[in-house]
Amino acid sequence: MLQFFFCILAVSLLNRYLSQKVASDYIQERIQSGMVKVLQQCTDPQATETEFNNCADVARAGSWMESLPSQYVYCDGPFSQGRAPLSLLCQFVHSASTQWEDIQAQPVPDFQFSPVSWETGQWIAIRQTSSQHVLLADQAVVKKSADELWGIRNRVMQYVFPVILLMMLMVSWLMASVLLRPINDIKNRLQKLSSKNLNDPLEVTADFTEFKAFTEVFEELRGRLHNSFLQSHRFSSDASHELRTPLTILRGHVELGIAELPSGSSAQIRLRLMGEEIERLIDITEKLLLLSRADSDSLKLEMEKINISDVVSQMVDDAKNFQPNLSVTSTVEPQMLWRCDKNLIYQLIQNLYVNAVNYNLPEGWIHFQLKQHNGALEFSIFNPTQEVVEDLTGRAFERFYRGDSAHTRHVDGHGLGLSLCIEIIHLHRGRISLAVDDKKTVCVTVTAPLDPPDVWFG
Repeated sequence: MLQFFFCILAVSLLNRYLSQKVASDYIQERIQSGMVKVLQQCTDPQATETEFNNCADVARAGSWMESLPSQYVYCDGPFSQGRAPLSLLCQFVHSASTQWEDIQAQPVPDFQFSPVSWETGQWIAIRQTSSQHVLLADQAVVKKSADELWGIRNRVMQYVFPVILLMMLMVSWLMASVLLRPINDIKNRLQKLSSKNLNDPLEVTADFTEFKAFTEVFEELRGRLHNSFLQSHRFSSDASHELRTPLTILRGHVELGIAELPSGSSAQIRLRLMGEEIERLIDITEKLLLLSRADSDSLKLEMEKINISDVVSQMVDDAKNFQPNLSVTSTVEPQMLWRCDKNLIYQLIQNLYVNAVNYNLPEGWIHFQLKQHNGALEFSIFNPTQEVVEDLTGRAFERFYRGDSAHTRHVDGHGLGLSLCIEIIHLHRGRISLAVDDKKTVCVTVTAPLDPPDVWFG
């Protein structure tokens, strides 16, 4: 808005300058035209000064602009007979120092123009070439009349300019609203697009041909993105599905080989290491398949009411039994029922628990917290950690992100646990967040409605 105001101000100042320039030139042209008429009609050598002035009034009465000079100085030709001697001004005008030129605006045959500077005054001189008669008008009188006209214009503009400015603002706002409406519609529609609704058309109406082409480009882009996402999801799903069978067969052969080899032999140890890597690949494959289904909105939920308090309490008991080197505590609100997919929620809690164990201190602690607030549950897991990478809170939920490899190379995992958690909780219309305080305590918090009114089913 400030830039628009300065533009209006600059245009107004430029308009004022150009108007003064054009108006001054126009007044000069009209006065010269009036003086030519006077010379054409009133150069009677026998006429008195009064008769000449009366004739001049009649001759220049055709236009109000031509009547601005109220008095003229008339000079006979230098060789006129029977007339009074020429005045000093007339003698100066007829001298060789005066440079005459054709009237530029509206050239008139037999008439010429020249500005004359004599003593302290400036004069406009028109000469009839054939008779050498000259008519002069005082430039000060012309300037005074023009200044009065310009003063009237300025006084009028004091009242008119605010109205013009207001109208320009209104018209500009109206034009901007009309022209930007399709762009705003596209912006609002694009803000609602995600990988789950790319197949929905933009449904934007363009009132102008140029914007119609603009919307068609965005529509084509949306279609290409939708096809790309479908191909990506299909590839991940197909690859994960096809990998499960050979990995399962490999796991079976490895287990059979471990059973046939002597216990504790180097070959058996190598096979056990191979089996662990196969299990890791199977786990990655299962999670990639689950993430692919979540991305393509084809993950089916089996909703039922579960006692989430019992699930968390059981997780706490297992942690105490299997992690004796960690101090496990909990604050669990009892008998909290949650309508959700039990298997997915158990996987969510298990992933958060595994992360809390993997990124803990050697003799650290874990605290589980479950509480209810305004029809929603809030589940949190707290744990201390040794190192906190700078981009942890911003990238913790990215797929395959595991922080700085120098800090996490001793930690088992593949960076898909939290990514899977965020997809699971989104399906239940909840949210998940990660925060780290000054004491290097990591807190992962899950919030979700206990009875979601509209759950996404695949």
